[in-house]
Amino acid sequence: HAHRVGERLEAGVQTLKLPSLQGTKLSISVGLASRSPSNKDLEALLRRADQALYEAKKRGRACVVAAEN
Repeated sequence: HAHRVGERLEAGVQTLKLPSLQGTKLSISVGLASRSPSNKDLEALLRRADQALYEAKKRGRACVVAAEN
């Protein structure tokens, strides 16, 4: 479900028309990580999400990547 939300967010950003951007297209990259009952370490969760974000950036613009569990 979170992956679909990330894709919808990214699509919404692409449709933004801000006068100050003067025709420049916006895009975002999204990194996702899920928390499980066995893994309650918030710092580890944030590290996994950050790694997924860097993978999304490496793949190119307008990308959503979920961290592996």
